[in-house]
Amino acid sequence: MHKTQAKLTISPSHLVCPQCMEVLVREDIEGFGHCPYCDHLFEPDAEIEDFLLSPVVAQWAVQQRPQPQADDPRLAP
Repeated sequence: MHKTQAKLTISPSHLVCPQCMEVLVREDIEGFGHCPYCDHLFEPDAEIEDFLLSPVVAQWAVQQRPQPQADDPRLAP
């Protein structure tokens, strides 16, 4: 049985529950994987993983940027 799922993410910080159509934020589903309004179970898929992990990846990317050294000539006034 093939199940077609509509796109759930409506912005980087919001998604829509496909069952009750409530707008949810990351904190609503990150710990339990269920909609707090209708108890819909979010099946793990690429869209849900991207939604939940995007802030973690963004923070990691910021931390990986090289920091300028104090003796860097580009920092001289």
